[in-house]
Amino acid sequence: MQKGKIAAQVGHACVMAATHPMLRPGPVSEAQDMETPAELVGNWLHQGQMKIVLKVQSLAQLREVLDQAHAAGLPTYEVHDAGHTQVEPGSVTVGAIGPAPVEWLDPITGPLKLM
Repeated sequence: MQKGKIAAQVGHACVMAATHPMLRPGPVSEAQDMETPAELVGNWLHQGQMKIVLKVQSLAQLREVLDQAHAAGLPTYEVHDAGHTQVEPGSVTVGAIGPAPVEWLDPITGPLKLM
């Protein structure tokens, strides 16, 4: 994907990461201090909406990272492109994890390199 396409896909991921957890009732994870999705999103909004864009080497690696995050009780979202421009319809372009505190994310995303 070209840089503009990547930026647009990351934008989709940010919007969905912030809104998708709100559709999920109850605590995100018993292991994660019982914060509800609304609390996680509220804290993220209040603290400046930090976003870190990392890269993976393959779709398999992206799914592995998202699976690890999901298993840890973290909100995850996978963006599937509509296919109007540069990629095939339904292609997974990016994934989002969070909003969540850095200390919950680092064990999963720490080995990845910045984009």
